[in-house]
Amino acid sequence: MYLPTMMKDLAWDAISAEHLTHWSLSNIMTLVENSGGKIINVDLTPTNGGSILVFVTKKECQKYQNNTFSEKMLELKKQEFDFKLDQWETMQCFGSRIRDHQQELKTCLHNLKQQGKKICLYGSSTKANVLIEGANIEK
Repeated sequence: MYLPTMMKDLAWDAISAEHLTHWSLSNIMTLVENSGGKIINVDLTPTNGGSILVFVTKKECQKYQNNTFSEKMLELKKQEFDFKLDQWETMQCFGSRIRDHQQELKTCLHNLKQQGKKICLYGSSTKANVLIEGANIEK
């Protein structure tokens, strides 16, 4: 999952033991460069609530040089910089937004239950469990 998309969309249901990392282009670039490769193109996809697709080749390969790809990567890096992913306060704010949303969810569900409404969850079991456990929802 692409970290900036997850943060913008408040997709805290994607934070689970199955997803040990949430990537930004900057993180991926460091990993790829330290492994002797280079990124030649990137794309954002809606898969799993927002993912980053990265095309990599060996560092010495010149076959895929493309100004359009380079401009796209620079724009994405700029957006990440503007989003302040490198600042601890950004992560603290995200954590605070998650806690607020979890409380709102719990309150909403409690109110619906008090009104005699039935509540059904439909979706992947992992995300449902993260929602239930994250918001500390009882039966």
